[in-house]
Amino acid sequence: MDKKQKNDDIKDSDADGLTDKEEEVFGTDPFSPDSDNDDLGDYQEIHVYGTDPNDPDTDKDSVPDGAEVKMGLNPRGKGKLRDLFIPHEGNNYHPRALHPKRVLFHAASALAIKSSVIMFIVFLPTAAWLTPDVLLEQENEIVNLTNELREEKNIQTLNVSNKLHSAAYGRAQDMLIKQYFAHTSPSGDRFSKWIDDVKYNYSVSGENLAMGFADARGVMNGWMRSPTHYDNLVDSDYEDIGVSAVDGMYNSYDTTLVVQFFGAQRKPVASSISVASKLEGEAKESGVVLQEKIFFEPIVIDEIRSKLIVEEREDKYATIVSAEVYINKAQEAEARFGNYTIELQEDPFEEGLWTGSTIIFKEEKEQIFSPVVLPSVIAIGFDGQKEIKDIPWENIKPAEPSIVSKYFFIKNQDSGFVHAISRVSTVYFTIMLIFAVIALGLMIFVEIRKQHPKHIASGLGLIAVLLLALVV
Repeated sequence: MDKKQKNDDIKDSDADGLTDKEEEVFGTDPFSPDSDNDDLGDYQEIHVYGTDPNDPDTDKDSVPDGAEVKMGLNPRGKGKLRDLFIPHEGNNYHPRALHPKRVLFHAASALAIKSSVIMFIVFLPTAAWLTPDVLLEQENEIVNLTNELREEKNIQTLNVSNKLHSAAYGRAQDMLIKQYFAHTSPSGDRFSKWIDDVKYNYSVSGENLAMGFADARGVMNGWMRSPTHYDNLVDSDYEDIGVSAVDGMYNSYDTTLVVQFFGAQRKPVASSISVASKLEGEAKESGVVLQEKIFFEPIVIDEIRSKLIVEEREDKYATIVSAEVYINKAQEAEARFGNYTIELQEDPFEEGLWTGSTIIFKEEKEQIFSPVVLPSVIAIGFDGQKEIKDIPWENIKPAEPSIVSKYFFIKNQDSGFVHAISRVSTVYFTIMLIFAVIALGLMIFVEIRKQHPKHIASGLGLIAVLLLALVV
């Protein structure tokens, strides 16, 4: 081979890395390093990216090959897993999955989906998510929490009674139908009527009531702040329990009523029962515990005429709670609800009437009235005799729960279509998180020296958003 022939074989007129003879074979312009003017050199198109050096848009997606490479896209076409996740020269060492625009899109989509799910859940009417399964879960949890408290106090735990459960359900329905929230119905029936109706032959019985949206632990906390309700929870004479939670309208407010019944079956006894024992049994049923034999005129709290009145101020920043309590033979008295105590004063113009008031500020309403528990009146006589009794509320409305507390309550339920919606979004976020972690891991560990900090930061940002969506 002569010298001229050898020079022709290595001649590269445009200095693009391809000899003129090679360019003749590929059909490219030997005098231009970029024959198709797509910002990718002929050599790179042939030996690096595998694109057509004579076609500026190899994959016909209306984006020039050079522009796609700069954006981290595959100029030969879409859908290549290697281009999505693995950094290499063909995608400019930046996987498509973590391209800033793509990351921003997925992060925005995750936030939009999560926001939509939250808004959908919290604005559902109460009846839509308080399904029978959810209410049953809350009933069982109240029973469990009651027994946990009794175990802590070394008191025998209670057995679930189907009869007491049925009685509690009937009682809750009656309160919704007749629109009252008290131990005595407008027709004068005590709670024992519903226990009698289910043929539960008891020696002692008791009742706790709650109203308003709250989970089982919230209901228990409300009862434990009340002396009469707490006494029922830890009364060692009780052996059985029945709980019912019912959703419905009370005073035009969609709410939940919870009834908790306690009891002990009557046991066979000798016929020579003492009068004092009979009196003690009757007192237990009415919620009054006799401390000793009574030889003096007892204190009487009129629970039918007595009440605590709720009045919201015009500025809605505070609520006034006023007490009107009728008591006979008392030296001092007070009304309690939540963490509040109202010192009562005897009215100088009306015999037996005791009054007082307090103010509850807006930020405390949810804590006090979610759920609503009957207030208690404690009266002390001149000889030290003490009487405690629950009285009704007037104009009471359970506090509207915060969006956060309502959302987490619904989200944590294990049944219902709301749970299914939450589950679907969780699966979506989990899949996205797995892909993001894989892409970021490969980008860092395969070609970390080729990466820019902003690319790694964008990947970490997407992962943080997806983790937040899963946790919340």
